[in-house]
Amino acid sequence: MNAIQISDLNTTINHEPRVLDLLIAERLGMQNPHSIRALIDANRPELETYGEVSHRRRETSALGGRPGTEYWLNEGQALVICALSRTPKAAAVRKALIDVYLEYRNGGKKVPVRAHLRRVSGSSVPAKPRASAEEQRKAIMAIGECLLEMLNAKDKLNAAVARCDVKIDDSLFESAFNDVWRQLRRPLIATGPAPSQ
Repeated sequence: MNAIQISDLNTTINHEPRVLDLLIAERLGMQNPHSIRALIDANRPELETYGEVSHRRRETSALGGRPGTEYWLNEGQALVICALSRTPKAAAVRKALIDVYLEYRNGGKKVPVRAHLRRVSGSSVPAKPRASAEEQRKAIMAIGECLLEMLNAKDKLNAAVARCDVKIDDSLFESAFNDVWRQLRRPLIATGPAPSQ
C-alpha cells in the first residue's frame, strides 16, 4: 500500500485538511474506487456529525466521460469511511490516515511510535507492569489527600458561585467524598495497614 502523504491533503476547503475519496478507495483496495461514493452517500448523516461533507463537481477530462462529484473528507469522515468499508486493508489505511494527520498537526514532523508498543498481527500490546502493594497504598493515600483538599475547598467554591446567585449543597461534596473514600479504602483493608517507616 502506498503511504498517504501530507501532500495528499487539501487544506483549501473550509480551512482544514481533507483527503480525496478516490485516494482512500484506492488505498483500501476497492475494485471499483467510485463505489466509495455510494458508501459516502449512504452514510452521509453520520459523516455530517464530523462536519460538512465537502464535494466538488469534477469536469470531464480531454478523454471524455461524464462529469462527476468528488468528495473531500476531513479526518473524522475519512476514518469513518475506512471503518465502514470493511476491506482487508481498512486497518492499515486508518493507521496511515491517523499518521498523516498527526504529521500535519505537528508541522510536517513525523510522529515516532515506539516500536515495542506496536501491535503485530496475532500479538497484543505488552501489559503495563502492576504496581506493588506499597505503591498502591501510596497512590490511594495521595488520592485521599486530594479528596480532603477538595472537601476543604468547598467553602471557596461556595463563595465564588455565590456571586452567580447559585448555592452548592454541601452534602453533594460529602457524599462524593465518602463514596470515593470507601472504594479506595477497600484495597487498603484487604492488604492491611501500610508498614511503619
